[in-house]
Amino acid sequence: MTFANDILSTENTLALRIRDTLIDARRQYKQHRMFRRTYNELSKLNERELDDLGISRSDIAQVARSSAYGN
Repeated sequence: MTFANDILSTENTLALRIRDTLIDARRQYKQHRMFRRTYNELSKLNERELDDLGISRSDIAQVARSSAYGN
């Protein structure tokens, strides 16, 4: 009986690891989409609009990264 319980425990652990991996992959995908969306939107702005926001063109990647990943 112990062997059967160990097998069930291993299967549950594997299922939880797969679930957690899929959840993490989904989170990373959403973060990347947020980064790309923010980066693309800011890149469309002209220098005057960026200046109004207090952002230089060279800061766009960092601002998008902070927006998406919180860094």
